[in-house]
Amino acid sequence: MSKTDQAKGQAGAPATPTEAARAMWAAGDYHRLGTRIMPVSEELALALDIRPGERLLDIAGGSGNTALAAARRDARVTCTDIVPPALDHARRRAGVEFLAIETEVADAESLPYADDTFDVVTSTFGIQFATDQEKAAGEMLRVLRPGGRLGLATWTPNSALSGLLALAGKYAPPPQPTPSPMRWGTRQGLTELLGDAVTDQRVELLCIELTAPSYAEQFRRFREWVGPVRTALARMSPDAANSFEADFTDLWHRHNRGEPDAVVVPVDYLQVVMTRKAAPPEPSPQPSPESSPEPTADSPSEDPADAPPEPSA
Repeated sequence: MSKTDQAKGQAGAPATPTEAARAMWAAGDYHRLGTRIMPVSEELALALDIRPGERLLDIAGGSGNTALAAARRDARVTCTDIVPPALDHARRRAGVEFLAIETEVADAESLPYADDTFDVVTSTFGIQFATDQEKAAGEMLRVLRPGGRLGLATWTPNSALSGLLALAGKYAPPPQPTPSPMRWGTRQGLTELLGDAVTDQRVELLCIELTAPSYAEQFRRFREWVGPVRTALARMSPDAANSFEADFTDLWHRHNRGEPDAVVVPVDYLQVVMTRKAAPPEPSPQPSPESSPEPTADSPSEDPADAPPEPSA
């Protein structure tokens, strides 16, 4: 490789974790997978009881599954993501359905909105992939008004999809270590991330089925559609890529409830609905003893109006 080519490669390398994540997710065609998991968003919208006129923010919304589910219920929707082409898909889909949504390129770890802006905040298989999980959780709560509702759908650690991502990391470890996104798919992880800032917690284990005519076709879809899988394969040697596909086929076979020519794999996820706690009322200021003036000879300690009457002659 020439020095010029090396310089080009260095110049094109992501400079920040956000840029690296953007490049990874942009490498795939995630909207194609998104069309196959749309029922997750419809189920979440129903569980949240989204109402007309509510201000809703969908974080890491991709091509708009949950944003559109909310817009169908006449919420005022803002859909954010770090991948601009994903938001282009969301706007086009909204136009086809004659729905109104706003879109904005925004990082889940640094949302460009004021405190307490939204009535509902959602994220479907999105915020769990944030690099700084505590920061993303804090931002999500910050922009949600007290008493507002939080809705999440998160992959779980024991799901088939979690196994796929673990395989990709085994064969092609990421250049920089990243926290496990599956932390968001456990009750303990949710408690660690959201703490006592939420109440009325409803956490359900649900599943969505992924189908394909064959294991080979399912692998092709993941290879082309899912950015983390595609970028991992790009770092593998041909032999490693073949071994990865063989391990994937074994993994999918173990989860398959259909036949080899009718692949039907249930993928578990958590559906989470919570309410942000209202801020406690501020205590009324109490005068401190030090703030009371000391009585002096010129300032009687009692109000004359409170003094007993003088005896009459």
